[in-house]
Amino acid sequence: MRILKHSLLFLFFFLWIVLPSQSFASLSILDDDEMAEIHGQTGISYWIKDFTYDQSIISMKYTDTDTGSSLDLRFITISGGTIDPITSTANTITTDGLLHPVYFDSNDSVMTYDIFTISDSSLSVDGQTMLFINRPDWTQYLSFSVGNIVFCDKDLGALDIGNISNPNSYLFITAHGGPSWEYGFQTEIDQFKYVYSGNYQSVTSEGGFAFDAEDEHYYYTGPRDILTEEIESLSIEGIHFSATSGGTVHQPSTWSFDGLFKIGDLFNTTASNPATMDVVTFTTDGTTHIMLNLPMTGSFRIEDVNFGGNDFGPCAIDGIDVQRLQFDISP
Repeated sequence: MRILKHSLLFLFFFLWIVLPSQSFASLSILDDDEMAEIHGQTGISYWIKDFTYDQSIISMKYTDTDTGSSLDLRFITISGGTIDPITSTANTITTDGLLHPVYFDSNDSVMTYDIFTISDSSLSVDGQTMLFINRPDWTQYLSFSVGNIVFCDKDLGALDIGNISNPNSYLFITAHGGPSWEYGFQTEIDQFKYVYSGNYQSVTSEGGFAFDAEDEHYYYTGPRDILTEEIESLSIEGIHFSATSGGTVHQPSTWSFDGLFKIGDLFNTTASNPATMDVVTFTTDGTTHIMLNLPMTGSFRIEDVNFGGNDFGPCAIDGIDVQRLQFDISP
């Protein structure tokens, strides 16, 4: 409370000094040399250093109000979240007057949000206004787990996904009535595991949270069912999304990855082919549908698949070029 009080006093003192001085400011004419020293840039550049978070959700439940049937995701944990731009430890004003991380050579490595209008007659998106989000150098590891998946009062098992890293990504988004976008990303997922058969132990202790010092996250300690033994599961290890992949296909230890897997292609010079989403109501029957189109290009590889104790080995799908992939979601 004392820290908060002192912070507020400092803020009031700062405003008391700064605000009156602005009222005495006036416009002045700048000559060409003075104007040359002024730099401006649209959008927002940002850095985040050593930011960690954990979240535990006891239950997330969707219920059909007509039948009472439900899908209940119990004991959801989001952990291991460390967000840190690689090598960015401080900021500095460079000789050109612009703000850069001290270890970066150009703005290409800065995370940015920007809004601009395309002005290029060779592109089919000429004249369109877009939001651009760029994360070119980003360390982020996340893990998601669901302790119990309960559908219509039947326990379907547990789910564990992680660690997830997304070191490089960008997003262009515009509109055609609904949203249109191009999303490029490179993603690695250590493991996706679904335990569909196992033994559980009921714990009836009082609710609360405790901190696991080894894994560095909080976990729920209240009444719950804990998975004590895996009997059968589907485990997918070493999932990779990229533009291209190299190495011997059946030897994951030799694999290499380059570039970004891409969903949507806004800037194709022949014809723009973005990912799209539309919500439409059919006049024939009055039903409302969500229509998705997800064209994509890139490479998708899995190091190992194990299903019910049977090892299926690696999987590789290279040279993906999907021009149209439509989904129709309706009630």
